[in-house]
Amino acid sequence: MIGALSKQLGQQLEEVGLLEQQQQEVKNIQATLDTLNNLKATIQSLNKQYQVLWSRFPDDTVQSIRQTAASMVQALEQSRDNFEKQRRQVRELSNVETDAKKLLKQVNDQWSFYVSAQLAPHIELLKLVQVLPEIVRQEQEINELLKQIKAFTTDPPSSAPKLAEFDTKLQQLGERLAIQQGLSPAVREFLQKVQQGTATLNDLSDDILAWCRQGDHARAFAISFRHGSGKRS
Repeated sequence: MIGALSKQLGQQLEEVGLLEQQQQEVKNIQATLDTLNNLKATIQSLNKQYQVLWSRFPDDTVQSIRQTAASMVQALEQSRDNFEKQRRQVRELSNVETDAKKLLKQVNDQWSFYVSAQLAPHIELLKLVQVLPEIVRQEQEINELLKQIKAFTTDPPSSAPKLAEFDTKLQQLGERLAIQQGLSPAVREFLQKVQQGTATLNDLSDDILAWCRQGDHARAFAISFRHGSGKRS
């Protein structure tokens, strides 16, 4: 009887051990599933942003992003293969998610750089011509367009229609400044000196005077004396 009891106890202990092992397997599978769901959400966001914005990125940036994505695919495939032997793949999948978040940040940063590059020439020109009558008359509309375009920097387009909206706003801003886009280098230099307060009568060449007489340009300027200290009166 003692021998049979000992044998039965041993069988029950094995069954308990197997159940405990199975319970641990369930915990590992659940942890892996939770990590996979988090990774899925991040990759969906990444894919959505990239598919909308990639055409605006330099070729070397696109190539770099694709190479990183390919490495992530390999890591996922390795994790899938290892899952058969090791149900807990939290560390491996978390590493992939970290890479996905970095890649998403790279996409958004590159987009911000693109927006700034598109705006730069318009902003530079606007600084030169902001006091001209034809620009003053459009000041409210121009400022509103600038505000709307800059908003795309921190809130990138998430769909093709949104990207088209950005393009439209940028085109509208260009159209507002279209008359000033063709300023000659001499006029631009003159306006820069005016802005810096260093323009003198010596800068009023025939070409500059001819431009000043166009429309109401002359009304935007005033002549004053400069004291020895450099102050105007």
